[in-house]
Amino acid sequence: MALGMLKAAWGNKLTDEQAKLYLLMTKDIPEPILVKAIEALIKESAFLPTVAEIRSRAAALYKA
Repeated sequence: MALGMLKAAWGNKLTDEQAKLYLLMTKDIPEPILVKAIEALIKESAFLPTVAEIRSRAAALYKA
């Protein structure tokens, strides 16, 4: 679901290789936290967030 959100928001900017990498690099984040992080970044960012940005937002939500 989370990867689908990225594709829906920035589909033409997300290559298949990037999608695989994003999935690999975020697989340890619980899905509900990952979805909330991506939702927040979609609302705030005009550009595709990096894996580091997603992980940072997820960490902040997980601690909250």
